[in-house]
Amino acid sequence: FFSYTQLWFGYNTTGETMLQLAVVFKGRGSNGKTVIGRVLERVLGSEIRKSIPCASLGKPDGVNNDPLFNARKARIVTVSEIDRGTDIKEKRFKEITGEEGEVFAKTMYGKETSFPPIFKTTFFVNDLPAIMESGKFCVGRRFAVVPMRVSFLNRNTEAGRQEAETLREMGQPEELLVDLDPGYFHKHVVGNEAAFLRFFVQGAQMFYASSTGNVSVPESLNEHAKASSRTAEAREGVHAFVEEKICVSRGDRVLTKTLYDEFRAFMGDEVDFLTFSVEDFGSELTKCFKSKGDAFHTVRKKNGSVEGKKGKFWENLSLR
Repeated sequence: FFSYTQLWFGYNTTGETMLQLAVVFKGRGSNGKTVIGRVLERVLGSEIRKSIPCASLGKPDGVNNDPLFNARKARIVTVSEIDRGTDIKEKRFKEITGEEGEVFAKTMYGKETSFPPIFKTTFFVNDLPAIMESGKFCVGRRFAVVPMRVSFLNRNTEAGRQEAETLREMGQPEELLVDLDPGYFHKHVVGNEAAFLRFFVQGAQMFYASSTGNVSVPESLNEHAKASSRTAEAREGVHAFVEEKICVSRGDRVLTKTLYDEFRAFMGDEVDFLTFSVEDFGSELTKCFKSKGDAFHTVRKKNGSVEGKKGKFWENLSLR
């Protein structure tokens, strides 16, 4: 894992795109993804590394896309904090992973221009964009997922303690719950830029030393294929759970978290709940209810409290 990460960021600093690959650092949150982005900018500068919103990758050709235009000379493009439901156009995804022709981009007051991309794209996300869960070979071969499983938590705060407890309930091993060092960046990155730059340069050397640039993705980073299968099983499980355990009940309220806990007991070990979060569950419930048409037309999702517990809840719904 360490060697591949070094090779990936070293490859990022080159002008090559032959790997036709994007790498996705995915974690629930507080996993260090933001720190990696800060390191890239601190060490390489804002010209070599550009950050763009995911919305830029969902725009068609011919419309204003200043962030993508501004990234045309970058070597590393990072995409962070994708909103749930945000998607990327397949054509654009192929373009930004290399060897798929030129990228077209337009500024607000300028003409559309095209350029051969030399940048590589790294995603720092809590949730995969829909295109990466499509199961298409032409998409799946172009990305690898790095699971960020360690959680850095400030357990001196109530929010940090609650998150630690939530993660334990979801099955997170205690050794992956690490106390947050708020000063880490300034202690270990600032003043050590040359060491990080050497790390990237050595990664680039590893890339060029590999046979014809043919670099295999470690099996551990191909887990997205397995994860997609597990996610599909979880979605099917939500439909079965709704059929067997949930009913419309006018005037009743039930927290999404309560339903999620019941769903975990219902599915047991068939679902990896570290990758299928309560947010994922809530989204799948919404889709499931919509698919059932009039049967659940009175059910509404709201924010508030149920029996003194705050959170998102469902109105006119109850457990059997």
